[in-house]
Order: sequence, then C-alpha cells, then structure tokens
Amino acid sequence: MTTILVAEPTRLIDSATGERELTNTYVATLDASVEAACEALRAIDPSASLARRLGALGVNDRAVWLEPSNSNARARGWLLLWRFDPNCGQTAEIAWHARLDEDGAGRTVLTITVRARGSDDHAAQQIALAWPIIETIAHQHAKTWRRSIDDYAEEPW
Repeated sequence: MTTILVAEPTRLIDSATGERELTNTYVATLDASVEAACEALRAIDPSASLARRLGALGVNDRAVWLEPSNSNARARGWLLLWRFDPNCGQTAEIAWHARLDEDGAGRTVLTITVRARGSDDHAAQQIALAWPIIETIAHQHAKTWRRSIDDYAEEPW
C-alpha cells in the first residue's frame, strides 16, 4: 500500500542574510524496491510533466528549468527560476529535491522537499501569498512522481 504524508509548511529565515524560504516535504512509500526505484528516478524526467503543465498556462516566457549537478543515484533535484515581471528583475526560485531511502522495515521511501524563496523582500511576499497554490501543485506533482517511479519500476519503458 502506498501512502503520502505531508509535513506542515515551514517558514525559514536566515538570521545572517535575512533571506526567507518556504519549505514543505512529502513522504511516500513505494511498491518498488529501492534499486528499481533508483533506476526509475534516473530514467524518467519527473520535472518534464510539470514543465508541460505550467507551459500550458503560458509561463514559458517567464520560467527557466535547471537540474542542479548534485543529483546522484538516489537523489535528483530540479530548479524553477521564475521572473515575476521582466521589467523589475524580481524572481522566485522554487526547488524540488527527490530522495530515495529504505525505512526500518525495508520499504522504499520517496521524500520530496519543495523550497521557495524570492530574490528580495517583495518577491518573498509574493511567494508567501502564492504558497497555497504552489503547495497544491507540488503535492499533486509528488503524487505523479510516486506513480511514475512505481510504474517504471514495475515495467521499464
């Protein structure tokens, strides 16, 4: 049985820089073994479906997708850089980090952490205002990742 647990959102403020960040973590158990899930995580591109969905809303002229170089066999990350207004330079950075582990019972666990921060105070306020929507999209996308990894592990493409 697959479950998804959602942690309460966390608001972080770096005391040294004053930088604000919102985070949320989704945890799901998978039906696949950790080895099969790792292969699936390497083979599929879970961010592509989200990029297509957001692109359908016309965000492509304001967004850039990146995959950070710190991805490995058990973890991958994606970063969305979003310009609020091309004329003001304010941006949002929304990062997804997926990690695969085994729990104490030997089940495969997928943990997805979403972090969002703004380039300045105004951008951070805009992210905080939009967080319920970002959080809903992130939660639904976490479910898509879970299904995609389990489906691929069951029957590789």
